[in-house]
Amino acid sequence: MKFFLFFLLLILPFAYTQSHKPNETCEHCKENCNCTGGTCTCDKGKCTCEHCKKGDGHKSGEACEHCKKGDGHKSGETCEHCKENCNCTGGTCTCDKGKCTCEHCKKGDGHKSGEACEHCKKGDGHKSGETCEHCKKGDGHKTNGDEPKESATATPQNTLEADLRSELRTVLTAYLAVKDALAKDNPSDAVTQAKALRSALGKVTRDKLQTHQRAAYAPLAAKIDQNAASISGVNALKDQRTAFIPLSEATIALVKTFNILETPIYQQFCPMANQGKGADWLSTEKAIKNPYYGKSMLTCGNVKATIN
Repeated sequence: MKFFLFFLLLILPFAYTQSHKPNETCEHCKENCNCTGGTCTCDKGKCTCEHCKKGDGHKSGEACEHCKKGDGHKSGETCEHCKENCNCTGGTCTCDKGKCTCEHCKKGDGHKSGEACEHCKKGDGHKSGETCEHCKKGDGHKTNGDEPKESATATPQNTLEADLRSELRTVLTAYLAVKDALAKDNPSDAVTQAKALRSALGKVTRDKLQTHQRAAYAPLAAKIDQNAASISGVNALKDQRTAFIPLSEATIALVKTFNILETPIYQQFCPMANQGKGADWLSTEKAIKNPYYGKSMLTCGNVKATIN
């Protein structure tokens, strides 16, 4: 009899954990279990993830295997996954430590090894110590050093007369004023500056362009005018910023196609703009002042290239 009681006491806890059926409440975590035969794999003694309220043995700040998210950081504090400040609501970070980390920018964005990273637009399939296909150097070089530099792609055939270069620099100055207005969350000023951009564009003396120059200039000027008109025709920052993406693309192409710069200018990049596809803009300052998010994420972005 004593042996029977001892055996009964031995198996009772095990039998208790097996007593619930699938979809019934598990007494360990007080949640419904879909485990086969009612066998719950949760362990109340393990660390509880603040996001999904389940335990899986992860340490505070590490990734929970249930929801693949970190826990513990507050909005604006440093996320332990990406080591950057999170603006996510309630500290819920959308980064995923399980995603592939790009060796160039040390960020993950879900790209596969060798594919292009959406943050820096480069692939990183090479192994440590091997030759980097981007810069043809060994892996001992810095990944977060100086930004890439490039020269404007102007050829002798696309070099303009001094007065025509001055007119196009006025167009660039007007574009930069639109950028500044958006970075300051000022839609009314963006309207004013976009109108000034269209006016500057209309004063460009196209007759001084050679035939092949006109062929390169015409589609860029049309794209700049179209999107400047879109910005000047609305008062919502969201719509203005949407039009600013193709406006920037055309202005960057204009700067690179024709030799109009007197001083270097910075091509900057926000990986979160354009619905996560990323978008560029031009700035005379190296410091990031993001026109796509303004004060909400003013310093989000990086210098993609210096155009001389």
